[in-house]
Amino acid sequence: MLSHSSAALFYGVWIPTALLAFAARAHPQIHGPITIINLITHRRRAGTLQVKPNEEDDPNKVPAVARMPMEVWEQIKGYLLDEIDSEERKCIDKLRCEDCTAKGEKKAVEEGSAEEDESAGSAEAQSRYEWTHWRAPACQRCLKNMLCKVGYPAFCGEEELITNMLFDLNLMKASDAHHLSESDGNTFTAVGLRFRKEGRDGGCYPTLYANADHDGAGLVTVSSFSHDIFKIHDDSSFYHFVSTYRLLTAEKFALNLVPDDNDDIIDEDPLGLDVLSFREQLESLMRDDAGQRESQRGVKYSRKPNPRWMMWNKCGGD
Repeated sequence: MLSHSSAALFYGVWIPTALLAFAARAHPQIHGPITIINLITHRRRAGTLQVKPNEEDDPNKVPAVARMPMEVWEQIKGYLLDEIDSEERKCIDKLRCEDCTAKGEKKAVEEGSAEEDESAGSAEAQSRYEWTHWRAPACQRCLKNMLCKVGYPAFCGEEELITNMLFDLNLMKASDAHHLSESDGNTFTAVGLRFRKEGRDGGCYPTLYANADHDGAGLVTVSSFSHDIFKIHDDSSFYHFVSTYRLLTAEKFALNLVPDDNDDIIDEDPLGLDVLSFREQLESLMRDDAGQRESQRGVKYSRKPNPRWMMWNKCGGD
């Protein structure tokens, strides 16, 4: 039996892979228009927007781009971002079982929830489903479809789309692997700052690997880091990405480690993370109760990203 382990050091956040996949599917259609809208609204607020009028227009007339109320621009952006929700619904529609689909259509008829389609001149009932957002459904058949048809790791076929989206936003996947939450079955992707400009992948964060035969001696890997790697000049890309694309970050399966001799050790982390000293962390790993702690407390989600340096350890065997 071959045992293998890895340890990756990265600065970033954890985001549910499913939400990244929905955003990545919509990204090619919405990224350009949203970038333009953000540029216009930013320059409008700063008073630096300059628009060259067409030759046919009255030179004394303020162009429509400069006259349009800011609220209208935000509504347009919201309409574009609805494409992400549409991708989520499309995915769930494919996973919903036949019984739940039939119940949703029947419920729509019973409630009389019909909307007039002016172009067709007819009314169409809008289905009412119980499962409409990406989470574990109550129906066991829908849950089985979710677990069996999506694949593990979840949305593994969307890797290229996710990579391209993050590249456009000055971000990158910190690792090709995924974290599986034992408490809710979701997989998460580590997203970090793209610290190198060349290449679509932007390099990768420092990752150490070690492999060993079950009956043989273990392989030890050691690496030193320059202080420069810890210099983060601007992490606003996280806030822009999460807020614009309506994403959630996962917080609570991480640990906040503090030195053993810290006299000011805190009892509770403001993010709700477990606070352990280095010694306590080692003892916890020896007891192998990290997964049990996660299952007991669940995963904490937030719409406000809190990027920070993290060490991600994985081990397994073949």
